[in-house]
Amino acid sequence: SVRSGSIKLKQTYEHLMENGDIGVNRMSSARARPHDLDIKLLQAKRQQAEMRRNQREEDLRENHPFFDTPLFAVPRESKFRKICQLIVYARYDARLKDPITGKERKVKYKSLHNFLGLVTYLDWVMITMTTLSCLSMMFETPYYRVMENASLQIAEYCFVIFMSIELALKILADGLFFTPKAYIKDVASVLDVFIYIVSLVFLCWMPKRVPPNSGAQLLMILRCLRPLRIFTLVPHMRKVVYELCRGFKEILLVSTLLILLMFVFASYGVQLYGGRLARCNDPTILKREDCVGVFMRRVFVTKMKLLPGVNESYPSILVPRVWANPRRFNFDNIGD
Repeated sequence: SVRSGSIKLKQTYEHLMENGDIGVNRMSSARARPHDLDIKLLQAKRQQAEMRRNQREEDLRENHPFFDTPLFAVPRESKFRKICQLIVYARYDARLKDPITGKERKVKYKSLHNFLGLVTYLDWVMITMTTLSCLSMMFETPYYRVMENASLQIAEYCFVIFMSIELALKILADGLFFTPKAYIKDVASVLDVFIYIVSLVFLCWMPKRVPPNSGAQLLMILRCLRPLRIFTLVPHMRKVVYELCRGFKEILLVSTLLILLMFVFASYGVQLYGGRLARCNDPTILKREDCVGVFMRRVFVTKMKLLPGVNESYPSILVPRVWANPRRFNFDNIGD
């Protein structure tokens, strides 16, 4: 069957070539427009890859009875699995075009419609539950822990229960491993499972005391990864992080340029103002070599300019003279 599938694929691709996507009879016009040729080559390669994948999936379904069978127990055409898939993939229809005419509908709050259709209903529920769980974690302190408060425990139980239902539905709908749409297929899904295991172990254990450098403390620390669930659930946030990782070289170059510019201006400041900001704490002394000994410094209890009364004077104390820079900054070296 694999051989017959490859023959069918070859015939289909040859038919695609003959239809004119990148046909020989149009190469003369394509030479004049190399951009069009590149697009057609990419389209042909994409179609070829999709056909190969579909053919391989069909061959695997024919030759391997357990292929595309979640947990090797739920059949492919099971009604229960279809119900799970319906729940998992149900989402708000954000299409703003008429399906018949193709014209754009005139609706209010278009951005809100697009936002609601960003993820599925199940993901929206989990985003809400994760946010509420993170808000409940904000109220935890060393003296007000989750194991000592009923309200925080309810939030913890709700998060674990809802995440258990979510994982069960997604695994029963698409499988855990070795299926075309398996749940564990990237780092984000592995992180989800890790967060779930940590939350489940913590909920089952619920330690009353958290000694330093103990397993209970490690478990409390790992619970801090829970907000990353929102990153894994929202595809646009994953895309932003992916683009940041892809642009790491450019970010590094910009950072290097920024450091070089800072070094230039820092060196300029050292050469121009180095050693010129220091002053003696005795305002009557102007030279560094005279800033020695002690002097009487008045002590004020308020910043208001109050004049002393008759036969009164400000209190004073003996203070050693010090030649020092301003408290916050100086230009004596590049580090400052």
